[in-house]
Amino acid sequence: MEHGYRQWQKVKRMVDDGDITDRTGASHILTVGKILEEKKMKVIIVSETISASDAKHIGFIGVDGHQEAFDLALSMTDGRDVLIYERI
Repeated sequence: MEHGYRQWQKVKRMVDDGDITDRTGASHILTVGKILEEKKMKVIIVSETISASDAKHIGFIGVDGHQEAFDLALSMTDGRDVLIYERI
């Protein structure tokens, strides 16, 4: 939550400079952030525990429900590049 995925370059610099020592957490931020940026991916999240503002802070789009997420995803693409994943 502190760094978000949008700032993966900043996290890399902080790891290189020794300011971040949690290499496991940093590795996750770097990997996901770089994939999202290079593939120009948008992540829409529906969560009871992650607020829309927290989702935005980490680089995601927070919405209130599954239908809203689906409609937003379709409005952002031609429908061929939509992946829906439900975590149980």
